[in-house]
This record gives sequence, structure tokens and C-alpha cells, in this order.
Amino acid sequence: MMTRRALVGFILINVFVSIVVAVLIIVIWSSTTESGQTIVTRIVPITVESQANTNQLPSGALEGTVGVLTATIDAQQERIQTQESVLSTLGLLEPTRTPQPSSSGNTSGGIPTLPPEVLQGITLPASAGNTGGSTNGSNINSGTVDDGCTRYIVTTGDTCILIAERFEVDLETLISINSGINSNCTNLRVDQEIIIPSESCQPPPTATLAPSPTRTPFPIGTFSITNTPAPTATNAEVTIVQILSYGDITNERVELRNTSNGVVEMAGWTLQDDDGNVFIFPDIRLQPQAIIRIFSRVGDNTAGALYWNQQVPVWQEGDIVTLLNPSGEVQASYEVGGQAINFGQ
Repeated sequence: MMTRRALVGFILINVFVSIVVAVLIIVIWSSTTESGQTIVTRIVPITVESQANTNQLPSGALEGTVGVLTATIDAQQERIQTQESVLSTLGLLEPTRTPQPSSSGNTSGGIPTLPPEVLQGITLPASAGNTGGSTNGSNINSGTVDDGCTRYIVTTGDTCILIAERFEVDLETLISINSGINSNCTNLRVDQEIIIPSESCQPPPTATLAPSPTRTPFPIGTFSITNTPAPTATNAEVTIVQILSYGDITNERVELRNTSNGVVEMAGWTLQDDDGNVFIFPDIRLQPQAIIRIFSRVGDNTAGALYWNQQVPVWQEGDIVTLLNPSGEVQASYEVGGQAINFGQ
């Protein structure tokens, strides 16, 4: 049987362990709720076995509990320091932080809420700790580009003249090598990074512009354009080439060709048959060697096609089609279904 003193000690140990575990759970739950991340902490259960017939507390119980709590806090603190270092290297300013327990009970500190999957696999560059800035008060940027040029950070009171005198460089060269500075150096601003010219760092050579082409003016005068029209045929030679699809109102047509070397004025010419059907040509000019088609159906006239606007076919096999000029002289004849009739012209 356990003595009264041993029983009281056993109860105190269990109460202490319960309080530690409860505090640990609250800390983990608070961190998970506010940051949206789950920090898994391994809690090592400690079983306190009762020791009969002894007045001493179980050895190692208190030390083991305190060790677990200390290891948990150390691991969390190391995680905070690692994430803060990475965020500082990446240039993330004022990261959102979640409260963390401190030895004084103040929960104003915290850890960044950057997801752990982002932090995993990040390799910090060897020069991550050196991000430029002033050196020994000279305000020369140590993070220079590998181009042989020195960078300078403008401070309050700086002017292009003062900077040129300080580094003993030519003022015009200083302005020309920095494209962000205007010719009068009126837009110089604090914290602006400028390039200091040197023997190995000079502005690019001025591009030579190609000469503009010289325009030779033409003498002013009066010009006239003379259009020489094709000659009008004296003895027009317009023939009936063929009559196609006769009896079909959709495609029925007569084809004419100007076989002469002159333009033929077709206004007043007629195309007729033995049944008294007469087509009168509108005012149209038939160019040399050009073909024009006269459709029997309804349509709108174009330069190459004329429409008779008939509702039924005009031509049938055996008809004699005659082409006459405005004077009534026969120019050509054609037998439908046969061939052109040559008048010996």
C-alpha cells in the first residue's frame, strides 16, 4: 500500500503533467488557428507507475516532462528563426506573424505565415547576406553589376556637381552615363542608384545617324495628261461567234466579238430574227477583240453582258439571227443550231 506522502506526491505529479500537456495543446491550437498551418508536435506520453512500499517520487518523471516541453519550444523557435531569415533574404517586408509563447508570457512575437511548401527547396545564394547599401559611410553600393562600373546611392543634399567633384569625374560624362538623369540633373532623388564613370566604365558611343536623302525638287510647271483612245473602227467587223443553250431561258445567249483593231460604238445596233424579235443595243463600246454576251433572260447590264429581259426563250433551232448596224446594214448572220453565215466581208 502507498503511504499518504507518496500518494500526495503521485497526485501532484499527475496534476503537473496534465497542466503541461494542456498548455502545450493550447499553444499548438492557437498557432494552427491563426496562421492556417498545422504544426505537428510529437508529445511523448509518460506513464507514472505507482511504487508500492516507498516514500520516494518516481525518478525521471518531472525531468522527462520538462525535457519534452523544452524541446518543443526550441524546435518552434528554430523554425521561426529559419523562416525569418528566408523572408529577409527574399525581400518580403513586414510578413504577417502569428503569436508564439515567450518566456515572459508576452505573445507579441510570431512566425511568418509563408506556407512551408514555399520554404522547402529554397537554396539561399552564397551572397544572400550582402544586399548592397553603404559601406563605411562612403555610400558606395557594394552590390555592383559585373560591368566594371561603380554604383552610388544618392543621399540628402547631393547634386550632380557635388557627386562629380567627390569622385573627380567629368559632369557631362556622369550625366550621359546615367539615362535616368536629365541633362540639367533636376530629377536627382534620394536613394537613387547612379553609375560613377571610370576608365573601365564609359557611356556608350553616340550613334551616327544616317544622312537623310536629299530631295531634288521638280520644276514647277503645267502638265497635261493626254489619253489616246483606241481608234473607232471605220469598217466595223463584229461577228456572231455562237448561240448557246437556245430554248433555255436561264442560259440562252448570243456571243459577239469585235474582230477589228478599233473600238465599235454599239449604240443603236440591233439583233433580230425572222419572227420579228429585235434586241436594241444600249450605249456601249466594244473594245478590239472583246466579246460581249446577250442573255435572253432578265438581268442587269454589265460591261461584258447585256440582258434582253425576256420571260420565255427567244431562239430556236433553224432561226436565222441577224446583226445590223444603226444604218440597217447587215454585219453578220448566224443559223441557230448551225454556224455563222459568211457574207464575204
